[in-house]
Amino acid sequence: MDSDEEIEIEEIEIGERLVPESDENDNAIEDQEPAVEEVQPAKTFRRGCNQNLNSKRAQLQARRAELNYSLDHQMKLLRGAENLYRATGNTKVKSTVSLELSFVEAAVEILKDEIVEINGTLNVYQSVSETISMPMIPLGLKETKPIDFTNVLNDFILEHYSDEGSKYEPEIAELNSLREGTQTPTRDEEGIDLLFEYYNQLYFIDNRFFPPSRPLGIYLAWFDSLTGIPSIQRNCAFEKACVLFNIGALYTQLGSRLSRKGNRS
Repeated sequence: MDSDEEIEIEEIEIGERLVPESDENDNAIEDQEPAVEEVQPAKTFRRGCNQNLNSKRAQLQARRAELNYSLDHQMKLLRGAENLYRATGNTKVKSTVSLELSFVEAAVEILKDEIVEINGTLNVYQSVSETISMPMIPLGLKETKPIDFTNVLNDFILEHYSDEGSKYEPEIAELNSLREGTQTPTRDEEGIDLLFEYYNQLYFIDNRFFPPSRPLGIYLAWFDSLTGIPSIQRNCAFEKACVLFNIGALYTQLGSRLSRKGNRS
């Protein structure tokens, strides 16, 4: 009996201790100022850049980019397997590599067929006018691999101009953002302006940071608009040519959307 009474007394004491502690916590919570959630600034998109893929044409271009990357990966596997097949003298290895080659070649052909099918998709580019019976042929944009100019330009500024490249990080970041935006331009005049803005920047960069006697350590990779085969060069003239091609291709897409109902003057 004594032990039971001790247990009951102990339980009461514990309960008595818990009640005032909870009251104190409640008062502390009431006195405490409400926490203000830190509002993250909304990510701003560059004007003329369509990163939301909210149109069928943008979705088609994104699908073409996926196929280009997949084709590039399979082409690398194909070249590696071909080199291994020519280099090895082991019959068993040759047989295994030959089997692998057949699978990779089949995958390459499937991807090429998908790219051809996308290039033949003309309806999403055409005018919605019912009076137009002859469709126009638009060109798809060239895709490119993302690059970062920061390290390359910082090293060149330090070596050639004897200045700290970190002083120009905001301008270099703006250039990187501009190039990224040109990969998904809107199909309107703002998209054209965005591509021209990047091209004009390339004109000044070419004169100051791409000397013909010394190629920079940066590889500019662009995919062919029709075949999806990548081309890689290290000079700014190649970058400018690809941007000019995309400007012309975007104009063909804009032209195919025109109603063309007006009378010729």
